[in-house]
Amino acid sequence: MKPAARRRVALSGPRRWLAAVLALSCAALPVAAQPAAAPAPVLVWPQRPGVEVEEAERALAEDGAAVLAFSALEARLSAQAAAERERESRVLGGVQDSLEAARRAYLEQRFGDMLATLEAGEARALAVLSQPQHRELLWELSFQMALALRAQAAQHRDPDRAVDGQGASGDAQALARLRLALALEPERRPLRELYGPEMSALFARALADHAAAAPTPRRIEVEPADAAVVVDGAPLVAAGPGARHIANLRPGWHVLRAAAPGYHSRAVVVSIEAADAAVSLVLERSPEPDAIARLGASFSEGRLGAGSASARAAMLAVAAEAGAGVVVQVSEFDHEAGGEVAARAFSRDRPGVRVRASSQAAAARLALARWRGEDASAPLAGAETLATGSSDAAWWRRWWVWAGVGALAASAALITASSLSGDGEPAHWRISVPPP
Repeated sequence: MKPAARRRVALSGPRRWLAAVLALSCAALPVAAQPAAAPAPVLVWPQRPGVEVEEAERALAEDGAAVLAFSALEARLSAQAAAERERESRVLGGVQDSLEAARRAYLEQRFGDMLATLEAGEARALAVLSQPQHRELLWELSFQMALALRAQAAQHRDPDRAVDGQGASGDAQALARLRLALALEPERRPLRELYGPEMSALFARALADHAAAAPTPRRIEVEPADAAVVVDGAPLVAAGPGARHIANLRPGWHVLRAAAPGYHSRAVVVSIEAADAAVSLVLERSPEPDAIARLGASFSEGRLGAGSASARAAMLAVAAEAGAGVVVQVSEFDHEAGGEVAARAFSRDRPGVRVRASSQAAAARLALARWRGEDASAPLAGAETLATGSSDAAWWRRWWVWAGVGALAASAALITASSLSGDGEPAHWRISVPPP
């Protein structure tokens, strides 16, 4: 008995490519029917302490998102804020102690001890004193150092206690310290009756030098680039995202401070020469193993905005420890911005965009939709793009809708082409069987 002939199925004519199109189109349908991967858990983060986020949490949960309650982190964040306030209070108390010790040394004419005490106090506390709210105390510290330097210089000019060259050097340093005090608070003046005519004359000279020197734009280069910068007790605002920090500074001594979430704050007293065009300040990453501890005081002080890459990284680190992969930051209701709420959803690989809506729930939904890419009109770049609208993605933007449409179109094309073919055969596939 002969073995059965092997059958081969073949497609004739131009129908081969039509069958291929149909096969590829139909292959997309099972993919569309497969369940989507589980979405990353979401943590809703208020832009400032005290902003309630329950409305946004409920809205996202109703839409099917796995939402982690921010209230679970509030106790730890509050404890971190309290620890930062306690640390700052101790630092400021130490400065007051240094000033008291310096005054006693001045009355006892121990001017070297007075200067050493003040310099040590400044070194320990400069990162705190350089903040805008402590500008007056930093002015007092700088003025007292000028007083110590002038008194020490006068002592060195005394024929019985002279030290070659130190009198003139001390006067120059005292003058530099007074000009720093003027950079901090240009309108403040010392009491003549308290410090005497010589100190008043030296201050008048510093005032004349300060008025004669024209301020020049200088670049303040910081790392990370999105760090918050304070110059002489005044916040320095960059012109926009990625823009350079520019400060108009006179030659002389200035106090620079930089801070960023996840980094150690740093402050320095720098001497700027007339030819200097830029000053650099590099921050060190915090070695704290706990992500909330690495936040420092940035959240409690309202400096944890999602527009900053450092802030996003710090919030995502806290979220990751809690088990979330996406953060949705929401603002408070802003009456000045037309009664809207701002929001931004972001993850490690997608910075998202900033959106606004009429309610916290709508803003959170829209921000998460933009992060998911459900609205093709929303760019997913890191720029601070403002967008408004509904968080519900239009049905015709869904990819699985177009997969189905493509399959139906391919089927219709196959039937039509077969019907119009000129060979007069029925619209079915031709099967060729080789002879036995």
